Amino acid sequence: YVMNSDGTQIRRVLDTQVNHLSWSPDSQFLSFTHDQLAAVKVDTGQVITLTDISVFKDYPEWSPK
Repeated sequence: YVMNSDGTQIRRVLDTQVNHLSWSPDSQFLSFTHDQLAAVKVDTGQVITLTDISVFKDYPEWSPK
């Protein structure tokens, strides 16, 4: 879920349980792991698969921070 800083307009970003969330530096994307490493565009809910290679799926970090 995401919301405005005042707690209004709460909305669900993803319909599935994910792990290891990491915000992009510009706060437009959340990276996460599920069955692969992916990111979701927070304003549209568009999911982008970054890799399906399991060795790269734990604890995503954005660069530069």
